[in-house]
Amino acid sequence: MVRGKELSVADRSTIVTLHEQGMSYARIASSVGVAKTTVFKTLRNFKERGNLETAPRSGRPGTCTERQCRRFVCQALKEPTLIWKQLSAELNGLSTSRVRKLAYEAGLSRRISPKKPVLTVLTAPRRSEKPSSVQRKPQTNSAP
Repeated sequence: MVRGKELSVADRSTIVTLHEQGMSYARIASSVGVAKTTVFKTLRNFKERGNLETAPRSGRPGTCTERQCRRFVCQALKEPTLIWKQLSAELNGLSTSRVRKLAYEAGLSRRISPKKPVLTVLTAPRRSEKPSSVQRKPQTNSAP
């Protein structure tokens, strides 16, 4: 079942206000621009809970505390060369996947730079000189 976006608190309050004014579900739905079932469920939730706020979601609790999350962000910013596996080893109790999710939420990314070729005493001068075999050829237009 595909679910749409949640109604804003303003839309919910509009639905409740229109219902208190005596409008039918169908007229409320057409004026707000939602389905009749949405109007019905919104009013039912308002009667049950007494407010227009979104109900708290059930689910598994988080695996790390706020303090651990802050510590991770500080550690990641302090040592930007560490990879996620090394950071998770330093922060006992956090898995690598959780570390990656925390980094994504904090806006951090790890891009390991490619290994540069080692320049030795012999290869450094050769790298700095321009190759003599490469010459520019004049361009000619071959348009008819």
